[in-house]
Amino acid sequence: MEPQEKRAVIKEFEGKMRQTKHKFCKCCRRVRIKMQLSRNGICSSCKAHKDPLYFLKERGLPVWYEDGNISNEPKFYVASELKNLTIAEKLLIQRISPFVPMEHIKNGVFGLRGHVCAFEQDINGFAATLPVEKDNVEMIRVQQTIRQEIGGDSFIKKNFLV
Repeated sequence: MEPQEKRAVIKEFEGKMRQTKHKFCKCCRRVRIKMQLSRNGICSSCKAHKDPLYFLKERGLPVWYEDGNISNEPKFYVASELKNLTIAEKLLIQRISPFVPMEHIKNGVFGLRGHVCAFEQDINGFAATLPVEKDNVEMIRVQQTIRQEIGGDSFIKKNFLV
């Protein structure tokens, strides 16, 4: 293919992409290019469940509520108390812990291999002890216990210093 032909194909593609419009469901907050919305801006999945909070309660996006009450309006922005957390603090309080299998390719270059998995973390006990004042603690040691083999009895303990 000639350079001019390539340029024309790319320009045509970019023109089509500029004309593409996405739609947004007010209930579940999903965004898609091809989505059928009702007059009030709700997708067919949310309309079928008849409960406007179904997806937020059951499998929705990470949200928070004023005073922890789900009947209040859901908030989809980061609360001011969480904006200045360090990476370690964010990892400690996340409800879902992703596992991304990495493989060393060559000369310090890493790549991803296989599927990404997400594991739920039980943070209720830890979160109940927060906040810990800086004056009361010099260092927090977090220990993660990982089973070496599925169904096995041997474990590895991994320490994190925060």
